[in-house]
Amino acid sequence: MGVRIGNQMNSGLLDEWLDALRRARWTFYYFPNQESPRTVSGLYRWREAVDVFGLFPDGTGLAYRALPVEDPFSPDVVTWTFAGDPIWAIREVLALPPPGADGEPVWHQFAPPLCQVLSDLSTTNHVIRPPT
Repeated sequence: MGVRIGNQMNSGLLDEWLDALRRARWTFYYFPNQESPRTVSGLYRWREAVDVFGLFPDGTGLAYRALPVEDPFSPDVVTWTFAGDPIWAIREVLALPPPGADGEPVWHQFAPPLCQVLSDLSTTNHVIRPPT
């Protein structure tokens, strides 16, 4: 069964990559609910960072790594970001080296404006699905 965003069923390939996030024990957020989400987000907390993925109604995928903050959907600073095809966003965020490993992104940059969309949504009704 695919994830339905707005009126559109996402591709089977996207569903496979969303399952890869689930297998990697990401926590999922469904805005406003799991049955008919307008936006889906995934979150993985490291001790030293947080990785975030967002899938928006227009089909855009967003992924970023931020420093640990109280609200991971509202980072001021990120060390890595990607926006575009949602499959590539998932592939890229899963390919990031763990914090502290060689090659991890360390350059601090201001969070791009698209991150604000997740911040705005996080204050509305949503359903959280912890890793199983």
